Amino acid sequence: MNNSETYSLENLEEMSRGNSDFVKRMAFMFVTESSKSIDKIRAAFEQRDYNTIHSAIHRLKPSTEVLQMEEVIKSLTQVQALCKNESDAGMDHLLRNIEQSYIAVFDDILLKFK
Repeated sequence: MNNSETYSLENLEEMSRGNSDFVKRMAFMFVTESSKSIDKIRAAFEQRDYNTIHSAIHRLKPSTEVLQMEEVIKSLTQVQALCKNESDAGMDHLLRNIEQSYIAVFDDILLKFK
């Protein structure tokens, strides 16, 4: 894990078999694609479009799991459960925390691979 214990590149490093360019490309792809997903989730939340939120999270979770973002995965799972029940009770708070976590990881990745 990195120093803030919020994510790890360990799985990417194992998959890369020592290819640091692969790790860098995948990390940047994670930032780009996850950022788009977060924007989509936020816009869908404003419309209370639970199906879109659920499907965007479904697409977001695998890469989040690769980076071992365990707390975020728990929160994403909670949001998905709320979507299934078409309830937004506490969802705004969860989404803000999720966004903040991703932003911190994005910032760290971008600094790491300047």
